Amino acid sequence: MTIENALKIFQENYQMKNFTQAIEILEKHSNEIDPVIWHYNMGSCLAELGEMPRARYHFLKAEDGGLQTEALRQNQKFVEKKLDVEKWEKSLSASDYIITGARFLGDGPLLTLSLLGLLIFFILYKKIQKTKNLFLMITIVGLFLATNWAIKNMPLKLTMEKLAIYEGPSKIFVPRSEIPPGVIILSLGQDDWEHVIYPSRFEGWIKKSNALKELGE
Repeated sequence: MTIENALKIFQENYQMKNFTQAIEILEKHSNEIDPVIWHYNMGSCLAELGEMPRARYHFLKAEDGGLQTEALRQNQKFVEKKLDVEKWEKSLSASDYIITGARFLGDGPLLTLSLLGLLIFFILYKKIQKTKNLFLMITIVGLFLATNWAIKNMPLKLTMEKLAIYEGPSKIFVPRSEIPPGVIILSLGQDDWEHVIYPSRFEGWIKKSNALKELGE
């Protein structure tokens, strides 16, 4: 079966609301379909089946891959509303605002500024050949690029199910709360545990598991 025929059958199943069959086709041809389109289609099927955390994961992967369509934005908005994302990921502390801002910048603006800086650098190169000015310009552009790289490589993860939060990295501690499914977190690993630092409302320790899906590139 050609990939064109597979996608045609996928569309037919999707339109007939045979979402389970549509997912089976996507899984069978996962190595042949463009990853961005694959994630978008998978997210759409999962959303129709009510599997919102998994759907959000695939929509985020499609977005990371460069997909920027109105259909994707509307689907993300629908899924995020179902997961109550606005409530759970609302910034409550200075660190929350910084990380949220960094995520926004990492979606494009910071890279745009970096490229703009490079363009200005080359345009003004002859006028800034003095050593100090040249070094300053290179340093500024380098900082933009390095920051963009750091943001893109933040260890963001998405929760696929409820996860218990502990006071420390051991089950001798009593769980004090839970992270709901479908929430983006920033955590740092330590042995079999993850220390959640964002969102700050969920600060604490969670057990490493398959219920955490890594995001980013």
